[in-house]
Amino acid sequence: MSTARSLPLRKIKSPAETDIPMKPIPQFEELAIALIAPNLNPTHFTPEFLSYSGIVPPDWQLAQQPEGNSHMTKITFTNGAIASFHNVTATFSETLESKSLKDVQIPTMVRKYADTLPNANYQAVEINPSIFLTFDAGTNSNAYYITTALLSKGAWQEFGSTPVRSTLQLAYTIGNRQLNLKIDDILLRGANNQPEFGALFSGNFYYPLTGNTLGQRLQQLHRLVDNWSDDLKVFRELVKGRFLGISVN
Repeated sequence: MSTARSLPLRKIKSPAETDIPMKPIPQFEELAIALIAPNLNPTHFTPEFLSYSGIVPPDWQLAQQPEGNSHMTKITFTNGAIASFHNVTATFSETLESKSLKDVQIPTMVRKYADTLPNANYQAVEINPSIFLTFDAGTNSNAYYITTALLSKGAWQEFGSTPVRSTLQLAYTIGNRQLNLKIDDILLRGANNQPEFGALFSGNFYYPLTGNTLGQRLQQLHRLVDNWSDDLKVFRELVKGRFLGISVN
């Protein structure tokens, strides 16, 4: 019976220290907060409900008609924020770009949503930050981030007719937090149909709600959502500071 062997990881270096220079070019950063509750009803997750209940600011406008069916819904606003429902999970997300933390609106919306539906039997809260970057790979035209910067070179990388594309999943414990990090190699087509290499870093902080009553779990939900900026700080320190060598604001 064979045993699984771990991938050969090399010491993480900043882009300036890697054998092949890969200058990171940030494209967007996003924050999503999800509430998991078996009693949530997707048929009530509509733009009208979000607006009339005061969950969504009154000046927000739809970018397009809502997408979905009886099991899932996606509502996109002109400012890039998204409210979605799928598989007993309500998720609110927005791009961060150059916003200051006080201007991020999603946490307030999540709290209002939970207060509007206090009997939904909430089971968990997820704080999910993500960062997408492209890379200036210098003279290397076939430079996926994971295989270039994180994994040791080997013959396995030369197998097949195209550069190998990777996904890497890592789990970190930081105090009482558990951060699950997923890194995906991305290939885009840029100007003149030239390949443009990128990476998507997706973080997940999963917090089960352990209160004995609906009221206790709702209070715990509020505390966790109120601490969203601490989770974002941990995520940024890991991805920007440790993986990419970018200063963390």
